[in-house]
Amino acid sequence: GLLPAAMRAGIRDVVDMTQGTEELRDAVERAIVWAANLRSVSVSAESGHQSQRGRILSVFSSKGGAGKTFLTTNLAAAIAEITGQDTAAVDLDFDMGDVFTYFGTEPATNIPELMELGEGASHERIREVGMKMGDHLWVYGAPPDPAAEAPAGESIGKFLRGLRNDFPWVVVDASVDYSDSALVCFDLSDTICLVTGLDVVGVKHLSKALDTLLTIGLPRERFRVVLNRADSKVGLDASDVERVMKIQVDAMIPSSRLVPTSLNKGRPVVTDEPGSEVAVAVRQLAAKFTGQLVAEDVDADAAAK
Repeated sequence: GLLPAAMRAGIRDVVDMTQGTEELRDAVERAIVWAANLRSVSVSAESGHQSQRGRILSVFSSKGGAGKTFLTTNLAAAIAEITGQDTAAVDLDFDMGDVFTYFGTEPATNIPELMELGEGASHERIREVGMKMGDHLWVYGAPPDPAAEAPAGESIGKFLRGLRNDFPWVVVDASVDYSDSALVCFDLSDTICLVTGLDVVGVKHLSKALDTLLTIGLPRERFRVVLNRADSKVGLDASDVERVMKIQVDAMIPSSRLVPTSLNKGRPVVTDEPGSEVAVAVRQLAAKFTGQLVAEDVDADAAAK
């Protein structure tokens, strides 16, 4: 049952995890080499436009429930708001993606329509296929279709580059596995945001994910670590995470009942409750990524003096 399901999901390799992580690393390395070849072709093909391209920020957790989609949607909304530039939020989890749910709606396009948005797609077509959620915010995704084959990495790469050519900012909710689509997404990402909660299992997952992604040649400076629900009193804190991960924690997002409330309302919490601690923390992270100064930072600087 595993192999056909994997093939349908667009996976080029099936790895037996009982054999340890070496086999996974080999498979991931094969995929990255393939993605890198794809990338070098694209760079020569679009030479001349390279300086115009937007930035891709992907959000990843190999464990469900860490807050990956919460962070994707709220970061995208915050980036659109604080930069005043057009931003695309993308749901690459074609099996179980929930990005649209955070905006209180469902995707209206199918996977083939999305994948047609390669690098040659017109500005009008790109905007038409996305769903506009705010002044500068568009969302891209497709409902799960058990009959459809998951798109190959090559199509995902073209799709993401097409969006990147049209949007200054692209925030991607990556799938939770090391499939073609996730690897191509990481390869094209300027920044990869790793999310975890403060629990041993989550931190262990995150540490393994980082190790795997570094082993296959992604540069360490591309990664950022975000602790979600970081104020939980659970006997672990940011310094423990930094010690285990050997990488600094870049942002701590507090827990808040407003998150499930805003999800039920279908509005990102940064839009729905902009003054809340959780919204301020997400906006500060968005400001870090985009090099903007937001009002809360200015207040904090003044208070520090």
